[in-house]
Amino acid sequence: MLDCFLDADELGVSDIARRLGVAKSTAHRLLTSLSARGFTDKNPETGQYRLGLHLFELGQLAGDRMRLRRTAAPLLEELRRLTGCTVHLSVVDGSNVVYLERLQAPRGMPGMSVISRRMPSHCTVPGR
Repeated sequence: MLDCFLDADELGVSDIARRLGVAKSTAHRLLTSLSARGFTDKNPETGQYRLGLHLFELGQLAGDRMRLRRTAAPLLEELRRLTGCTVHLSVVDGSNVVYLERLQAPRGMPGMSVISRRMPSHCTVPGR
């Protein structure tokens, strides 16, 4: 159900039920359970659901606990210092690349990549 929000900021119960191929009552029951745990929130203005703050907290924990990020951090910092460029840490996952870390260059234009985003490999430098 949470994957329904990959391409939408907010969704109604009917939208989610249609995307999942389940009854509206089933989608509503699942959304109510997810909202009780903070995985989704209901927007009081629109009545639609969006991803909840608890997912952000869990995502931050997952990233902080990733051994690869901890191990690579000093190397990325050194590479940025030596080159003066923005550096990225990414991993290949199937036919995609997932960016785990970005250290911005001390000067220059901010990069366009978004950390923790999945992108098709052919659209990324590391994927090529």
